[in-house]
Amino acid sequence: MQVNLKVVLDEVRLVSIALDDESKKLGAEMDRVVAQSVQQHDRVQGTAAATEELTVSVGEVASSVNNTAQAASQSKALVADSTRSMDSSMAATTRVVEAVQASNANIGDLNRAIEKIGVITKTIREIADQTNLLALNAAIEAARAGDQGRGFAVVADEVRKLAERTSLSTTDINNTVSEFRKVTHQAVASMEQAVSEVEVGMGLMQASVTGLDKIRVSSDEVATMADTIAAASREQAVASQDVAVNMEQVSSLIEQNTQSARNAQQCVEALSATSAELRNVVAQFELIKRG
Repeated sequence: MQVNLKVVLDEVRLVSIALDDESKKLGAEMDRVVAQSVQQHDRVQGTAAATEELTVSVGEVASSVNNTAQAASQSKALVADSTRSMDSSMAATTRVVEAVQASNANIGDLNRAIEKIGVITKTIREIADQTNLLALNAAIEAARAGDQGRGFAVVADEVRKLAERTSLSTTDINNTVSEFRKVTHQAVASMEQAVSEVEVGMGLMQASVTGLDKIRVSSDEVATMADTIAAASREQAVASQDVAVNMEQVSSLIEQNTQSARNAQQCVEALSATSAELRNVVAQFELIKRG
């Protein structure tokens, strides 16, 4: 019986020693697990914070891009308004040019009529000169006829005076026609210069319209790209939020694992203490047996 008890005590002592050794190894391993869990938790927290900052930054980018898209849309609307205004101005200017050209045509017709008047007055003057000459000759012949030609001389004198007044009138008409021709020539020259300047202005407006069209196309492209970037930013923000949520879940799991490891470490410490108590009990048995 004593031999069997000794064997049992020896086995218990060996088992308690082995248990103590394994408990120490397990405790060291659990210490390492706890330390790694703490490091992982810190890293996850840092990643979560960075992800949160990224989410905020992405939101700010999306907001800025939305503002850019709105500005591009407003610019497009302003360009469209400017283009319509310039188109209206060009249409009005075109009507002015057409009206001036019509006026030039009318003035041309008027000049031709004036030329005809000049020809007619020239003919009338020539006839008046001839009539004056004939009246003068008739007066000379009447003077030669004496009393018999006196009545004819009076008529010839009246005809001569009428021819002189006609000649003076044709001179006045020619002077008036010349002045009118000069004025119309100046008017035509002024209108032609105005038409030339208007055509230059229309060319500049057309170039401006072309530039505005390019701006409109660029604004469309900017708005499209801004919408695309905004959509991508929103998707990235959603993805970042999902990552942040997952990081929080991972952090929670790591905290749970860390707590479990600490609990296991406490169990190992309790097991090591139990092993030590078991060795003390074995030692007390051996002392009793020796006594």
